[in-house]
Amino acid sequence: MRKIYKAAIRDLWFHKSRSFVIVLALVLVTAFPIAFLDLPYNLENIIVEEETEYGLAHLNVFYKDTIPANITNNIENIITDNSEFDKGQFIVESRMQFSSKMQAKGAGELPVDTWINVDVISIDKNNLARINQVVLEKGNYPDTAEEAVMLESQAIADGIVIGDKVIIYSFNGPYTVTISGFVKSIEYSSYQISQFGLLMLNPDGITQMLGIDGDMPITSTPIYFDKIDKDQLIILADKLEEELNKITEVALIWFVREASFREGLQDALKLTSEYMFAASIFIFLVAGVIIFVVMNRYVNEQKTTLGAIFSYGVKRRSIILSYVLKVAILSLFGIFFGLILAREMIKYLVNDMAESWGLISTKHDFSVISISFTLVSSAVVTYTFTILAVANLLKMTPYEAMRGKTNELKNRGLIFMIGSVIPIKIVRNAVKNLTRNRTRSILTIIAFTLALSFAWSLAYTYVSIDYTVNNYYTNNVNFDMEINIGFQNAANTVLIDNITSTTGIDNVEPYVNQLVQLTDIPEKLTFLMGYYRNTSMFEIDNILSEGEWFDTNSSEIVLSRYVAGSFGFEIGDILRFNLLDTQFNMTVVGIANELISSSSIIVDIEYLNNYINPYPEGHPLRPTVFNNMLLVTIKDGYDINEIQDHLNKDFPEIIGAFTSDFYHQRFSSLANSQSAIILMMTTISLIVGAVSIFTTLLIAIVERERELALLQVFGYTRINLSIQILFEGIVVGLASVIPAFFLAKYITVNLWVAIVNKTLFELTPNFSQTVNEQMIFFVMISVVLAVIPSFRAATKRKIVEVLREE
Repeated sequence: MRKIYKAAIRDLWFHKSRSFVIVLALVLVTAFPIAFLDLPYNLENIIVEEETEYGLAHLNVFYKDTIPANITNNIENIITDNSEFDKGQFIVESRMQFSSKMQAKGAGELPVDTWINVDVISIDKNNLARINQVVLEKGNYPDTAEEAVMLESQAIADGIVIGDKVIIYSFNGPYTVTISGFVKSIEYSSYQISQFGLLMLNPDGITQMLGIDGDMPITSTPIYFDKIDKDQLIILADKLEEELNKITEVALIWFVREASFREGLQDALKLTSEYMFAASIFIFLVAGVIIFVVMNRYVNEQKTTLGAIFSYGVKRRSIILSYVLKVAILSLFGIFFGLILAREMIKYLVNDMAESWGLISTKHDFSVISISFTLVSSAVVTYTFTILAVANLLKMTPYEAMRGKTNELKNRGLIFMIGSVIPIKIVRNAVKNLTRNRTRSILTIIAFTLALSFAWSLAYTYVSIDYTVNNYYTNNVNFDMEINIGFQNAANTVLIDNITSTTGIDNVEPYVNQLVQLTDIPEKLTFLMGYYRNTSMFEIDNILSEGEWFDTNSSEIVLSRYVAGSFGFEIGDILRFNLLDTQFNMTVVGIANELISSSSIIVDIEYLNNYINPYPEGHPLRPTVFNNMLLVTIKDGYDINEIQDHLNKDFPEIIGAFTSDFYHQRFSSLANSQSAIILMMTTISLIVGAVSIFTTLLIAIVERERELALLQVFGYTRINLSIQILFEGIVVGLASVIPAFFLAKYITVNLWVAIVNKTLFELTPNFSQTVNEQMIFFVMISVVLAVIPSFRAATKRKIVEVLREE
């Protein structure tokens, strides 16, 4: 018995090619699933750990107007008086923070003079914030009033280098600063994803830019706790707002950790995890088929030897265990090299995603769960398919085995008969040869079909995201520009008249787009979008997914798909929110595929105006429509960029004027944060597909070494044989493409699109002809690259040597 096991071990070296193929499959089944599963694990750990390491605030209090910095002491006293926290268990800091705008220099990927939405925040290099910290990546913090630091990802996008001058356009006019350094911030994701920039000036720079005499006032107060749970935080925030409103007017208390950019990234990670888990299962299946094909070939090749061993009384169970031992040894090599490859893949993927998401640090750990899941799953797949491959030994007598009896090589069957009447000889021979070894051919087709359908479906999903977003903005958005005038200018008829009469502007419609807190989920923020039921700025009937639109001047509301899915609302539910000190109770009547802001609730602006106009009828300050935005269309023949420049530069009261293309780009950037992952998995799936077709065709061709030698004896040239085998590979490729095409569509709709639809937005599947052509081209290239080296391996020995073995 020991001799059999020793022979099994020696056999691994004598058949190096076969052993290499199995090890390669085991490397795939180890490395890719671990990398897939540990990518979201590492990214989530980075996000969570950075929140503590860099002091991401729990709350950020925004005020309706600027106030003195001594409000910090009041907040500290309110917290200690109304909670169990003492002053050593939390931090309160105040700062100036406001929204502004600037233009791109055009030295990077951003076109020159593109308008950029930036947050401007105060920073003191001698007293750096302990809350919402920034990390200086390059250069220096601002020393003078004329210097500023910029978000590093924004600088990269705009091609800005240290020493460049930029102009900030605020309500006090343009202000020029020199960029002294680049930072990453715990509050902000990368510019490429959020389309939000960041500039930080010292207190002198803030006061000079805003034309303020004396000390710098503040607009917000971040608060950080050493340890606090969500329920405590909600209770404390309510009390804080109540007490602060006795001193000043609070505009909003933002639950930063629940509504920050990073929370959005964690939502994306939930999708990533589902993608990666499905991809891991796919890898296991393909690797299992490869192992089956290899081991099945190995068993068929050694049946004569096995028959002799049977005849000497060795039990079948012992023979099967010898094969399992071979695979177990190869598994050790596969796991070893798989872990090395997984480690490198994790490093690359985490670094790439952390950089694209704007995370500050990186880490590349293996999780116990992913390692355990992968090793157990790979063991189950490996040994199951190995045992299946040798299971037919249990059905054979020693005599049958010594004769080399096999269930393969049957020259009959429907497909064989069809192949026999094909008029083109080379195609006829290819089909007949494939039908002679049905198991091998079927498994080859199954492995390639699985790989193709998975990659194909991911490619469909990738183009579907772009198609859905582009279709929405092309067909459903009619406005050319959104102008943020702020609620404070809703009654500024002079400003609105001047905007309306600007040359080139065709139509102006009041609009509300404002962050609000949901009363029943105060830690969640969403955008309230208020427009007329008969608005001309949106094709709203096209974007309704479920239910119906609100009636004019009714207490009805429509939710975006994200809000409905993530916050758990359904049609018929009551949704409550606060806007400008007014409580609204609205009935959910519909769910929309809203892509201006995926996290939004939509209400009739006329209904809002009945409740939030702060002045009585006839009062000179009462606006006709209480709004903070204007939606604008531009007349044909006028340059929208010139009009945008005029509004942003010559109307300092305007917070910002941005074209619909800006919102299109912003949403595309958010969607593309998932597209990058989908594209990566598509690429890996194609690699796995190429490996599967290469390994299975390699075994299928190499095992015919003697057959090819005999054909050469009867006059076939190497070119004739290579063309015939190439056609066999093409038939396999075509037989894989057809089922993969239909299976890919099914997977796209019922897996990937369903995952996105569940919580983000409703994808419209796009079965792109370009993707179809690319996949067919990939199949042909894969077959050629698999057949050529396999054929060379099968014919490299002299004919006489091969025949002598026969």
